[in-house]
Amino acid sequence: MIWQTSCKKKMPKRQPDSFPQIKKGNTWYIEWYFTTTDGKRSRIRKSVTDTGIELNSIANLDEREVEAQKMLNALRARLRPVSVDPDQELFCTALDIAVGLKRSDKEKTMKTFRETARWFKEFFQEKGWGGVRCSQVTAEMVQAYFDHIIVVKKVANTTHNTRKNNLRSLFTELVTRKYLSENYVKLVPERVAGAPKRRPMSPAEFEAYMIFVRKHDLPLYLCSLLLGYLAIRPGEERNLRCGAFDFKAGMVRFPGRDSKNNKDSNITIPESLVSELESFGFQHYPATYYVFGKAKGRHNVDFKPGPERIGENTMAHRFRCAIAEMKRRGLLHDTTGLQLYSLKDTLALYLLNNGVDVVSAMHHFRQHSLDVFNRYVKRLGQVNQKVKNLPIDLPFIKS
Repeated sequence: MIWQTSCKKKMPKRQPDSFPQIKKGNTWYIEWYFTTTDGKRSRIRKSVTDTGIELNSIANLDEREVEAQKMLNALRARLRPVSVDPDQELFCTALDIAVGLKRSDKEKTMKTFRETARWFKEFFQEKGWGGVRCSQVTAEMVQAYFDHIIVVKKVANTTHNTRKNNLRSLFTELVTRKYLSENYVKLVPERVAGAPKRRPMSPAEFEAYMIFVRKHDLPLYLCSLLLGYLAIRPGEERNLRCGAFDFKAGMVRFPGRDSKNNKDSNITIPESLVSELESFGFQHYPATYYVFGKAKGRHNVDFKPGPERIGENTMAHRFRCAIAEMKRRGLLHDTTGLQLYSLKDTLALYLLNNGVDVVSAMHHFRQHSLDVFNRYVKRLGQVNQKVKNLPIDLPFIKS
């Protein structure tokens, strides 16, 4: 009995709501807890200051400690128990909570939400609305922000619409948890976006490009094979591991956390492409290695598989360099509108122009909606084969 008592597992102490603490380890962050009106309990972690400084980017630990304490003091001054009256929470604090609730394994996704919240909070601070409670937020305040980014910041209409969609998602979290009574971002009208600058390659351009990069830049060539035939997007390629390739089954498989649509991906490799991909030797590396390993040293340009992945914009930069060099050599004449994603656009037209039905093409692109895929293809300017082959009798020409 004594043994059982002494060995009884001690339950962790339940933290009180809205009590921020500094957590130190491999990464530093401020952590606190809160309970929503429906009784659900959540934990929030924050490592970015109100001025946009990431704690863990401060190498000097003494300086990091100072910034962490500033964050802690500011949070403790602002936070109050939200389980009683969430709409009385400071709006800027609630927006941070919404970002925490959007937690994702995808760093790019989290960066997008953090920046969206930061831009909005900076505008509120500039307007003197930093102390506004959630119940005091109005549709006019939200509209003023979007007017500001158009008139003062001069963002493009597409950027305006993207920011709106991201902020709307954060506001949805706050409405769900009773911080706000209405999602005011939904009331902001969309801006008319101009035609995309990106264009697909012509068959001749695509052939010339692939021949060039196969000879001069093998990592970019591999990237182009995966994007230009398998529709594996650059962000997905960056997370792609050697174990994703099943050459026996002719498939590339990777989990939802690495996929654009957050769903497990199973992509068919065309039989004529299997041996070419197999020649890169992924099967000889640990399954956990990234296909595009991070280069070590300035002169290492191979990007062979490794335990660390390449930078976010590495391949886009290499693509621009390749296109510029091809134009200099006279291999490409018009490079206007050519971007790395042009390879995916080129694939869409290639599939449809070679007899692949729209539904099969949509599944290959892992699009969730036929309507969305049709709008995408329409934007590319695909030739309507039924109209092209329509027999028309022209008696007035014969006369």
